[in-house]
Amino acid sequence: MISARIRKAIQEAMMVSFVGLALFLFLVPKSHSALATDSRRQVDAVCVTRNRCYLAAATDSQAPGSIHTLHFPQILRNQSSFTWQFIGPSGIGVKQVVPAEGDSHAIFAVADRSQYPGSAWIYKSSDGGVTWNPLTNGLTGHVERISINANEPQLVLAGTVATTHGVSVSYNAGVTWLQTNSPANVRIVASSPISSGLWIAGSYNPLIFGSAFMYRTLDSGTTWNRVTLTTTVVSDIIFDPNDSQHALACDACGVLQSWDAGQTWLHSGLNRCDHLLVDLDDPAILFVAIANEIFRTADNGLNWSPVLELSGPIVSMVQQPPGSSHLYTADATTVMASADGGDHWFEIPKSNGAELAIIQDLAVDSTNTIYLATNTGIWALRQ
Repeated sequence: MISARIRKAIQEAMMVSFVGLALFLFLVPKSHSALATDSRRQVDAVCVTRNRCYLAAATDSQAPGSIHTLHFPQILRNQSSFTWQFIGPSGIGVKQVVPAEGDSHAIFAVADRSQYPGSAWIYKSSDGGVTWNPLTNGLTGHVERISINANEPQLVLAGTVATTHGVSVSYNAGVTWLQTNSPANVRIVASSPISSGLWIAGSYNPLIFGSAFMYRTLDSGTTWNRVTLTTTVVSDIIFDPNDSQHALACDACGVLQSWDAGQTWLHSGLNRCDHLLVDLDDPAILFVAIANEIFRTADNGLNWSPVLELSGPIVSMVQQPPGSSHLYTADATTVMASADGGDHWFEIPKSNGAELAIIQDLAVDSTNTIYLATNTGIWALRQ
């Protein structure tokens, strides 16, 4: 038999727990749903320990009032951890931020010269953003985007426009640059982490309608061959780190995949692709951003379903650690994260002035620091 005193203590403890949970549900920001459009549910994130959050469904036609327990140690430790820090470069808008592979202190920034025409194109910090240095030795043209080889971090490629050859390469992490014998006006270029010398680039001619194609080199940029016959406006190129023959690309007409190291390409679903994310643990799982929505497939593009809708065009998608269920994305004003592969999403609040900046890119490094490239520079959320 339970004594009256013990029974009263249990009742009081239950009441305190209930009130505490109710306060959390009321105070925390509402997250975004990840279900199909005909059955959307709104979810609240409740942080009750350093690394555990509860997502309590407010409305759910399938399981009303259900509570989902998720682990997300790198973000949801406590509500006071959302302190953003401006790390520079000062007075320069940044359109792309790239943490260096294998070095948590090194960060690359591609300047948005449309806003700051007097700046250099690429800056690098080797001390986590305390100081920045321009990387200009041998670099020509206007830099669109850069990419760092996952297994050879000294190898950095830059896609450039307004120059004769559109791909520049650095073999010493950006200290010096060389022009390759590539086509002009390259928006994006990537190198294979498995096959040395295999690079793929997306090129276009702004003066000639329909002159956008993909090119491939097998000898580190000495010779290039066009590998698409029709107009291909590419915004993302991804190599499968587990299969030297498999590559994917994000095209204005949908998702493209190659199974012969980029020589030929097949359409893999959807009729548009602005950004592409591949689950590196299971390449059959793809995420595609189209305008302000993210779609997911688990069967290599045969079937797609919407998982997130934001208010503005999505600027980036990241999986960190690679192959995990932890995802990040953003539009110009909002940063979102998922701890379960995109089933549920919650907003990461911005603070300390970051909420006033316009987001142009997002990246997450191996220490789970989140970087935002914005019109005012780079903001970082460190844990």
